Amino acid sequence: MRLERSDIESLLPHRHPILMPNYIDIETPGAAGTGHVTLAEDRILWNDWTGRDLADELVLESAAQIMGVVLATDAHRPESREDARHLLLGFEQVEFNASADPERDIRIEVRIEARFGGLCRGGFRALQGEAVIAAGRLTVTGA
Repeated sequence: MRLERSDIESLLPHRHPILMPNYIDIETPGAAGTGHVTLAEDRILWNDWTGRDLADELVLESAAQIMGVVLATDAHRPESREDARHLLLGFEQVEFNASADPERDIRIEVRIEARFGGLCRGGFRALQGEAVIAAGRLTVTGA
């Protein structure tokens, strides 16, 4: 199932104006999906910093947003309601193999690995072409 930008905005209205994914392909609702991101390399996002300046940070923000959307597609869990918000608790074991090139599209794969009540832990990989530029784990909680 593919979620376009308008679908993502309805699931993550609290992330405006820094909503990262252009579209997300849901492989397994509530469990796995791949987001496609284009960094705004010259747009000023925060103070005088642009997408180029914040490229690696925006990769992490994108992974968190994509995980939130993947979780929101699980119709069988109460924390996946459309009005639910997933709050990022943290990242672990993040490794950057290369800095993100803001002139190229980024594909971010997210898989949910474990759930305990409202806590969810998942892994992500960020790729440009076939090269893995970053990977790690993240934990969110339903709110």
